[in-house]
Amino acid sequence: MFKKLKKIASSKTFLISFSIVACVVMVGGAYVYKTKAEATMGPYGMYLIGGKIEEIEYCCNGLKLTIGDPRGGDYMFTPGLSSLYKWWNISNDKCLLGDAYPFGVCIKPASWPPCSDEEEVDGTIRQIGTTLEDPEQGMCEGQFSGGGGNYGGGGADGGY
Repeated sequence: MFKKLKKIASSKTFLISFSIVACVVMVGGAYVYKTKAEATMGPYGMYLIGGKIEEIEYCCNGLKLTIGDPRGGDYMFTPGLSSLYKWWNISNDKCLLGDAYPFGVCIKPASWPPCSDEEEVDGTIRQIGTTLEDPEQGMCEGQFSGGGGNYGGGGADGGY
């Protein structure tokens, strides 16, 4: 029986058929992954983020921003790595729009020894723009356009 299986597995027809099926599965899987990733990520594999700043927490390596709907989470604003555009207003209840690298860590200052306790966050901000004033209805409304370009730089004041 094993001789028969070995003969089938070593035949050219089987190898060609197996190669074709493997290629179709790999290309199909990559397409499905790309389609799902584009729904939550912007160009270059970064997260598109935006919403109302609900909480700001100080960390040894920057600020941890808790962002509400429509695309929120906990993100680090790290000096030297993160860029802040118009209106340069990181404070509670302001609208924010931008993008972030996946992964991030908030190093807590209240630990002992100081700055030794780490908390993982959803990402590290690359660039954001903020509103000048609080949103009128208490929420940041509108839709994100997935189009490329500088959607974090200055886009939050009018592109929302």
